[in-house]
Amino acid sequence: MDRWDIIIILVAAYVAVMTLVRLMSSRHNQMLVQIREQLTKQLRKKKKEKKKEIKQNDQPDQEDRGAA
Repeated sequence: MDRWDIIIILVAAYVAVMTLVRLMSSRHNQMLVQIREQLTKQLRKKKKEKKKEIKQNDQPDQEDRGAA
């Protein structure tokens, strides 16, 4: 191998590594967005369930109505 072959191989290796790094970074960002969306949905669902539970607890039961 002469000098130009080594230079071409090094340039190709650099391009391949940089492309892989960019692809991995892009996928990482996509996954973060997806996970944040899932967490947001779960938190909203929990808040909604808590509000529902509080509403049900505030309403008097049949036994409580005649207890006064």
